[in-house]
Amino acid sequence: MDAIERLRIVVLTYVVGFPLGGMTWHSLQYALGLADLGHDVWALEDANDWDNCYDPTTGEVSTDPAYGLRYATDVYDRVGLGDRWAYYRTDADTWLGPAADRVLDICANADVVLNIASMHPMRPWLLQIPHRVQIDTDPAFTQIRNLTQPGFGALAAQHTAHFSFGERIALGDAAVPDDGIAWLPTRQPVHLPAWSVTPGDAHARFTTVMQWDSYATREWGGVTYGMKSASFTPYLDLPKQVEAPLELALGRYERSAADRLAAAGWVLSDAQLATWDPWVYQDYIRGSAAEFSVAKQGYAAEWGGLTYGMKSASFTPYLDLPDHVDASLELALGRYDGGTADRLAAAGWILSDAQAATWDPWVYQDYIRGSAAEFSVAKHGYVTSRCGWFSERSAGYLASGRPVVVQDTGFEGILPTGAGLLAFDSPDEAAAAIDEVRARYADHSRAARDLAEECFDARRVLPHLIARITGASRRDGQT
Repeated sequence: MDAIERLRIVVLTYVVGFPLGGMTWHSLQYALGLADLGHDVWALEDANDWDNCYDPTTGEVSTDPAYGLRYATDVYDRVGLGDRWAYYRTDADTWLGPAADRVLDICANADVVLNIASMHPMRPWLLQIPHRVQIDTDPAFTQIRNLTQPGFGALAAQHTAHFSFGERIALGDAAVPDDGIAWLPTRQPVHLPAWSVTPGDAHARFTTVMQWDSYATREWGGVTYGMKSASFTPYLDLPKQVEAPLELALGRYERSAADRLAAAGWVLSDAQLATWDPWVYQDYIRGSAAEFSVAKQGYAAEWGGLTYGMKSASFTPYLDLPDHVDASLELALGRYDGGTADRLAAAGWILSDAQAATWDPWVYQDYIRGSAAEFSVAKHGYVTSRCGWFSERSAGYLASGRPVVVQDTGFEGILPTGAGLLAFDSPDEAAAAIDEVRARYADHSRAARDLAEECFDARRVLPHLIARITGASRRDGQT
């Protein structure tokens, strides 16, 4: 790549705020792939305007980025971007990280900014970048947000180009609500040098990492767009139909606390769904009659003979409060779902902890390599819309030489299927695909990596993306 073609590109990442391996790879592979192509790449992250820092050691979400900063330092150092990242802490109006002092200059001279998954607001220093690119990784749901939540529509309007993992939107045959934006097709790039291939074991578990419910179901035009939980029901008894062991790495739940609260009359809902973004959070508040809450005793610590505990320690005296009032009392709690876990386990699914499987990027890769293959359903909304979405997680399995058996979202006809990647639309098709992978495991494993190289290699995906962004003449084919 000569000097004229070399661009300064800002990749908006989500590493500090959600320091777990799968999410890290999602945006990191854009930065690594573009750097490998010779571009001048900088990874910037914005805390946004609400509590946006998750600490997996405590389960707390707050404005404190301490854990995430340590995690990001380790990750960026290990991948060779140790001096090329910075984090904007909005509550303190300050930049942190090795490139903190250079951010304004970096943005003033940048050519392109990639807003992956629309996670970041367009701050003044980003609005001056000529090519501002929105990458929609949640098709159908993104378009509904744009149509129903003014903040999302306004954010979309601040970009100069729009791309979507819903590759069928541009073909005109996807049942995705029309938000008036000309979405161009793209897909997850995979930085293949970071994904080594090791021999797989055909008798190991078919696995996936998933959230049962990511956020609230959406409706538009009389059509319901649901979560994976809505897709999963027909496949609940699949373990009884195949010899392969099937494992789900699910988001954490806490059965005992939920049971005690429900038995006492509390109405329970999901805190993450209630606070998914600033506008959903406001809607949740406006939909409430009032707030009732206890306060933390303090953070878990002891000093001077006093114990400073969490809200759980404050709550016990109020456990039976619903019995004493006529009002309906609801708690939006951190994700729990003991009942779902019981149903899955009873049906034969092996359950593991998604957080443990994705503790950092390398633990996540080890989890994938320790699997025979991936089996997964897709979000109901992706299946209903037939938008052509394909998971960045599944791309990682393919890159690791692990076959992928996943529910079709319309990607058949866009991606080659039948070898390495097998799509299904029914439990019988799913069972047949699993049996086929086990019967010809070596062939499907080789085909998986071949497919990753053909369709997801960052050296193929990203040059096409950049050409479309900058208006270069190449307009043929897919990413």
